[in-house]
This record gives sequence, C-alpha cells and structure tokens, in this order.
Amino acid sequence: MGSNTNTGTIYHPLWPYTAKPEDTVRSVLWVNGGLSTNSWKALDISGNNDITAIQIKTGNTRISIFNIYNDCTHSRALTCLRHFIQEERTNIGTSINDHILLCGDFKRHHPLWDDEADKHLFSPQALREAAVLIGMVADEGLDMALPKGIPTLKHMVSNLYSHPDNVWCSPEITPYIARCEVDSYLQPPCTDHFPIVTIIDIPQERTEPKLSFNFRMTDWESYREQLMINIQTIPLPTIIDTDEELQQAALNLTEVIQRSLKEKIPISKPCLHSKRWWNVELQGLKKWLNKLSHKAMRQRAVPHHTCHEECRKKAQEYGAAILEAKKKLDRLLGRSLSQGPLDS
Repeated sequence: MGSNTNTGTIYHPLWPYTAKPEDTVRSVLWVNGGLSTNSWKALDISGNNDITAIQIKTGNTRISIFNIYNDCTHSRALTCLRHFIQEERTNIGTSINDHILLCGDFKRHHPLWDDEADKHLFSPQALREAAVLIGMVADEGLDMALPKGIPTLKHMVSNLYSHPDNVWCSPEITPYIARCEVDSYLQPPCTDHFPIVTIIDIPQERTEPKLSFNFRMTDWESYREQLMINIQTIPLPTIIDTDEELQQAALNLTEVIQRSLKEKIPISKPCLHSKRWWNVELQGLKKWLNKLSHKAMRQRAVPHHTCHEECRKKAQEYGAAILEAKKKLDRLLGRSLSQGPLDS
C-alpha cells in the first residue's frame, strides 16, 4: 500500500484506519506539514478502505473533509459514510460553525450534475444508483460546490466527457469557497480524471517562527574583525578587586559580543524546507553548480564542450559535500546525545 503511494517530503499521508499493507486502498489524504498537528485529526471510519477523513479546527470552526472512492458496482462506501456521520453527529456537526465537505470519485451520473445533453448516461439503473448519493446529500443539507456540467473525466477510449467526480459542502461554508473548479492543466499522465481544485478561505491562526542567529552561515573572519573593533570601545582590562568590578567587566564583554553578533551573524528564517546540515560551503557550491548548469544548457548542441565535464565534476563535488555535511551533523548529534544537550 505505502510503497505504491508517493508522498512529498512536506506532507503527512493518511490512509484508511483499517487498511493493511496488502490491502487495496483507493482513497488517500495528504496533509501539509505546515499545518499544526494540534489543529487537525484523522477520523476513524472503520470497515471501509475507500474513505479517508480529516477534521480541521480553527477557532470555533470545525471542517470535516471526507475523501471518497465509490465503486461502480455497489454503494457500500456511501452507506458506510452515511452511518458514520449519523453515529458521530456530535463530533462532526452540531452547530453553524461545523461544516462537512464531501469530495472524491462518486462514479454516479445524474442530470443534477452531468450535462443534460449526455442522455446516454441516464439509464434507469444509473438514476437508481445516483438516488443513494442524492438522498444522503439531501439528508445532510449539502450544496454542490462544483458547478454543474463541468467534465471531470475524459474516457481514454471513446474520448467522451462525463462528471463522476464531485464536491459537496455545507451551505454555511459556501461563501468561504474562493475556488472550486476543474484544472485540466494539472492532470497527471496516464489518468483519465481531471484534478479538482477547491480553495476555502478560512482564516487560520498563524504562529510566527522564532528567529535566531544562523551560526552555520556565518563569515567568522568578518565576525572576528568586527569583534576586535567593538572591543576597543570598552575600558582596557585592569586588576579586578571587587565583585562590582567583576560584574561590570562581564557586562561590558557580554554587550560587545552581543553587539558583534547582531552586526555580523545572519538571522535565520526557518521554513518547512530548511535543512539543518546546510552551510556556507554548500551554498557556494550550489551557486557555482547553477552557473555551470546554465552554461551547459546553452552549449547542449556542442556535446564535447568543456563546460559539460566541468558541470559533471562540480555536481559530484556538490553531492559529496552534502553527504559529508549530513555525516558531520549525525556525528555531532550522536556525540551530543551521549554527552547531554548541546550548548546554545
């Protein structure tokens, strides 16, 4: 299961709770790592591997998002979801601040969302199967967020369009939906479904990252020069006879060091993609590699140009430097774990 699902480095994958590694899973959710784990939780829908769900909480608002894959031959996923919502009503929707979002591949056709001209899709059996979905949506009082008639699938054989995918939401959240539409430009290869982009504009509480000195990216020679300049602004060292003189000397030295740090040490700007092992040497190597890569691209019609060999060697050097930086950090962390916490 997990080996067949690619997950970006900044995302948390969520699979159905009851799924085993050997099971077939047709519904997965990915949660951005930038979203605090205190603001969301996975919902346990047992007994079905075709539904994954998450509940996001911001302030007094709770949004329960269900990702559904409904089989062509039965409606067990819809039935399971309907029972879950009824049993967990108090945890999903009891006030105007609680919202539900249903999205996924429902594999059902009806004139309510398909193009009415596609009458070949509306057989008596198809309409009976769609009635299960319509009944559940009506009971929950949900609105269709994706406009009617927009195709979400292009059949690979017949090249005909249809609308098996859909998005349903609580009416209270409709004003906050900034965008809900098909984006064919994002369609992955070897698939007949079009991605649906849904953007909900609900304010989130943001935590400002704590800024700190980035000692790994410091030019220490420049820092030492600045420290020597600043140290000349305090009194010359003398024999210390009293505790007051000791405290004053320590205060003067501390102020000089702090002032030099603020003047010469860059401030870190942490983000999701920050690497603890990144340093000044790697930054310089990356800059040179970028220049050589652009040069090699311009000379791509001349395969024997010297820039291609230079670029290859620099790439090897850059890769080796990354491995060495990671090993150095591992050694440092291993030593710190055995000797206690690192000094700040």
